[in-house]
Amino acid sequence: MILRGMIGRSRVLVLVAALCSVVAAQTSAGTRSPGDVLATATMKTSRAKSSEVALDGRVTVNGQSAWLHGSGVLAGRSAHMTVEMRGVGPTLKLEMIMVAERGTPVMYMASDLFAAQLPAGKRWIRIDLEREGKALGLDVDSLFGASTSNQSAVFRHASVTTRVGTESVMGGTMTRYHSVVDFDSAAAANPRLADTIERLRDLSGMDRATTESWVDAGGFLRRTRTAYDVRDGSGALRHTTTTVSYLSFGGAVRISAPLRGEVVEAASLPGW
Repeated sequence: MILRGMIGRSRVLVLVAALCSVVAAQTSAGTRSPGDVLATATMKTSRAKSSEVALDGRVTVNGQSAWLHGSGVLAGRSAHMTVEMRGVGPTLKLEMIMVAERGTPVMYMASDLFAAQLPAGKRWIRIDLEREGKALGLDVDSLFGASTSNQSAVFRHASVTTRVGTESVMGGTMTRYHSVVDFDSAAAANPRLADTIERLRDLSGMDRATTESWVDAGGFLRRTRTAYDVRDGSGALRHTTTTVSYLSFGGAVRISAPLRGEVVEAASLPGW
């Protein structure tokens, strides 16, 4: 049950991050408004053959902080990330692979944190996100399955984006944009997804988020920083900041599921 609670929370936060990344790029219609420019950069970046990324984050609750640092590659709907989390307690290392299997988003997770709870010879947990999403009352396929252009239409009016100015970032001059993401607006803008968005908001305890985005001279999204507050089960306020940096694009990447003999279905684990 501890394992399910930990991963269940992770699934919710993964879906929240995905929703924020989509919503933050949208704003009201207008000729080359800041939101239009950011939406174009988001689409261009998502259409790259591959992306090498770095991930940094901090979670603070009751005055105590935990930090995470990771790296990996993205290719279409697939991803392979390795993350290290440190703070209170021992350092935690987590490896994640995201792939689409027969059109369904699937996540594989491996970590020493729960290795002892797995059957002998098994290293990876396989999580069918569509099935788990349904158990949480979420239409996962509608969030992950739509094209970026369709997502842009879905979440238009869901945030307010402004151009901050130019800054020196990652060794180059980039334009910075500030977005305030509002989940109520996202739900109102798309009735078909309203139930999913509202359910995601209820599970995460988050109503809104702020996102900083940096776009380079070539029109690629090169860095995003998302911040939001949620309350955990005890009522304590948890502040999270996550930064994703896009280091390079277009490299040869092959992301595949782990060897079948090393995988156990999450649904088959005791207490799941």
